[in-house]
Amino acid sequence: MFRRRVDLENLEFRVAGPVSTRKPGDDKLQGNHVSTWIVPLPLDVEDPLAQLRTVRERTESLKRSEASLAIDTVMQMAEWLPAPMISLGVGLANGPANMIVTNVPGPQFPLYTVGSRLLGMYPLVPLLPGGGLGIALFSYEGRLCWGFNADPQRVPDLPAFVDDVRIAFEALRAAIVSDFMARRTAAPESQHDTAPSVDSKAPAARPARRSRSRPNGKSRRAQEAPSA
Repeated sequence: MFRRRVDLENLEFRVAGPVSTRKPGDDKLQGNHVSTWIVPLPLDVEDPLAQLRTVRERTESLKRSEASLAIDTVMQMAEWLPAPMISLGVGLANGPANMIVTNVPGPQFPLYTVGSRLLGMYPLVPLLPGGGLGIALFSYEGRLCWGFNADPQRVPDLPAFVDDVRIAFEALRAAIVSDFMARRTAAPESQHDTAPSVDSKAPAARPARRSRSRPNGKSRRAQEAPSA
């Protein structure tokens, strides 16, 4: 947006995020049970952790309101409604979106085929009508595999956008590590707290031993000491 000199003051950048609507009793049913959330991105927030908290709050609000049921209900009625009404219903329930972002959890153990180990699995998300950019993520063996898809006429500089995502991801990771270290490190103790405590049951310290005097009034240590 900055490179394109876009004014963000009056812009609401909306992301379409597919969500699962599969219920516990639908485990044995075939096919996808997926609906869509429309999530406005906090473009006016600069701190990475604040961005993450804002997105999380908005998705939690959508989850509580069961916003995905609206589009899911329209899709269930698709068999009985004419095409123009379906398009109108989807538009009203879903709203316009600038891009689509989807993630699929994958296996966290290595997969093999014909004895060869699978190194990565990079997904590809189809673009929405009128949309120019889509991101798909697939987790595999402790890593995230990113897939980017763009309309070259709308987003001709896709490699630059990929670099932006890489920089933003590293900034978020650094902020998370810094916040974690700040929370796990104890506050400095005061001088009073660091003073050793006195145990009342501990034996009293033995007094210093006095030197015995010789008849001539000098101590043994003084007698044995050489003269200057």
